[in-house]
Amino acid sequence: MSAETTQELVERILAEERPPTGDVGHDEMTASGASYRQIDHWTRIGYLEPIPGTAGTGHRRRWPRTERAVADLMYRLCCAGIPPAVAHQVARAGGDCELAPGIRVTITDP
Repeated sequence: MSAETTQELVERILAEERPPTGDVGHDEMTASGASYRQIDHWTRIGYLEPIPGTAGTGHRRRWPRTERAVADLMYRLCCAGIPPAVAHQVARAGGDCELAPGIRVTITDP
C-alpha cells in the first residue's frame, strides 16, 4: 500500500462525493482517526470552523468540506508529536508554515 502524499490527501477529500449541501458531519470528520471528542474540542477552541448556525447545544455541527482536510492534517501532525496549536497553524497553511524567523515546518511526502 503506497503512502498518500499530503496534496493527494487534500485532493481526494475534496473530490469525494459531496452531500447536497457540500458540508460534512461528525462521522466524516472522524474518518481521519481523530475522535468525536477531539473534533469537538478543536471546534470549541477555534481550530476548526463549523458552518455558522450549526453549532450549539442540541444542534448537530456541520463543517465545510475544507475543514475535513484541516482536521486530517492536524490529526497526523498531533500523532507525530506536534502540539495542537502548532498543528493547527501548519494545517491552515497547507502544510508549509514559518513559525518564527528561521523555524519552518514543512510536510514532505514520504
